[in-house]
Amino acid sequence: GNRSHGPAWQHIDLPLRKPVFVHEVSGTLQELPFTMAIEYTPSDKKASSRSIQGLSKRSILTVQLPTTFPQLLLDSNKNDRSLTSTIPTSIKPSQLVELEGDFAQHFDFFVPTGLHIDALTVLAPNFMQLLIDSSTWFDVEFYGDTITLITRESVYTPKHMALAVQALNAQITYLNRLASSWSYTPTRLPFDVLEYSTFNGSVVKIGSVRLRPAALIALILLGFGLLGLVITLL
Repeated sequence: GNRSHGPAWQHIDLPLRKPVFVHEVSGTLQELPFTMAIEYTPSDKKASSRSIQGLSKRSILTVQLPTTFPQLLLDSNKNDRSLTSTIPTSIKPSQLVELEGDFAQHFDFFVPTGLHIDALTVLAPNFMQLLIDSSTWFDVEFYGDTITLITRESVYTPKHMALAVQALNAQITYLNRLASSWSYTPTRLPFDVLEYSTFNGSVVKIGSVRLRPAALIALILLGFGLLGLVITLL
């Protein structure tokens, strides 16, 4: 069903899928407030070698920014497992923006309707290259005065901690430079947000094809209908 608004990285707040945050650490990064934690969420799939007692795991890293941005989502195509996006929210496809070059191979970029100019001010070619160089293992979401990185890998390993710090440092340095020329007037207060699909949940990615929950439901129903037709004909 539909969800009340919040960052796209957050799960729908359901009693049986309520996330728990553990190993929380807070501090500063380039003098900005910074938090990171491991999020465990009851999985709707059977426990496997990639889960702990039926819990799915993600690392969530958030930096508090001195500047407000619209909600912008960069859904990485490099950190998904079993074809399912790490982002548990389905966004209306009209807000997907195709950018030049091979950027779409690395990220799906979602922008609120009517905010393309502001979004492209943030995602200038040099920032696009910075993201490709440092951040493809993370989803990146701007949400008002925060920027959040999300990954299914545990950030508390030397390799992924180094990747996360490198990615955040590079992005904060860029955003600090951008701040002097950044001029954003929200069309809706306090800042512009993405529109989510009525049927929500993770998107399935098959190459360049994106199957949202509504499409999956339709395909399943069509499959049952065809199966029923075949049985009737037999």
